[in-house]
Amino acid sequence: MSDPDLVTESPRVRHAGDGWESQSRPGASRPGAPSLPALLLALPEETVQAIVERAALLVLERLPDTHLPSPYLTVREAAEYLRSKPQRVHDLLSARRLTRFKEGSRTLVSRVELEAHVTGEAGRPVAPALPPPSETRIRKGSAP
Repeated sequence: MSDPDLVTESPRVRHAGDGWESQSRPGASRPGAPSLPALLLALPEETVQAIVERAALLVLERLPDTHLPSPYLTVREAAEYLRSKPQRVHDLLSARRLTRFKEGSRTLVSRVELEAHVTGEAGRPVAPALPPPSETRIRKGSAP
């Protein structure tokens, strides 16, 4: 009787310059290395997936945290964020509605300050509200 989960062939590995060799053959892994018995382990797909996910988490924990965005934007990046031209950012800096940070010849803008400016949390709304129409204008506009 043969079990369908058992592998009848021995696994084959490729060694640099050697060609294909059977790993279960004594001395096949490297000349002079002790021969180890081959181990075949059948795991459910859920277990394999759990191992893969855990290994990925461990790798991500050890990677340097370089994907965080910078707290500062260049004038060009700030203009792209505002979907405007760089001159608009320079105008906001000149009007002191945004704070200018200099690094050498580069002008930088705080990302948090720019977001606050756009959302109106900076104390001044981006676009001031229109004044309510005066009664005389309403009467003039409605009477032909």
